[in-house]
Amino acid sequence: MNKVEPTQFPGERLASYDSADLANRFFKKFRIADAKNMARTWTVFSPGLYVEEVGFDVLLDPFVDEQPCLYISSDIRDSGICIHKARASEIRDYFKNLPPWEDQDWYIFDSSLEWCIAVTHELIGGARSVFWVEESASK
Repeated sequence: MNKVEPTQFPGERLASYDSADLANRFFKKFRIADAKNMARTWTVFSPGLYVEEVGFDVLLDPFVDEQPCLYISSDIRDSGICIHKARASEIRDYFKNLPPWEDQDWYIFDSSLEWCIAVTHELIGGARSVFWVEESASK
């Protein structure tokens, strides 16, 4: 049986030391701080964050296109944490071409780490769930 390769991540892969630094800052900001016995699951958000379920249309929001630098990462990579720097249009195309059997979680954020867009692998009504996450309710 032939192994099916995962869909190519959009944009340019960051060097491992840059990915590790950015991932550590992301975990510190968005992940539950007292989760020492839990796997580093990115979808477990810290208490006090504003989390709103949105649709993929959030990727069409002018706010996203206005960001000079976006990062996209996934929770599942054989080679460890993998973060890519990409344009909003590249990220939209990635999800447009992504087959439904690629069931992982994705995180889109900018270098400020003031917000992130979390796309879960859970199919609800045939579509992946998409969440807007930030410190306060003002977008």
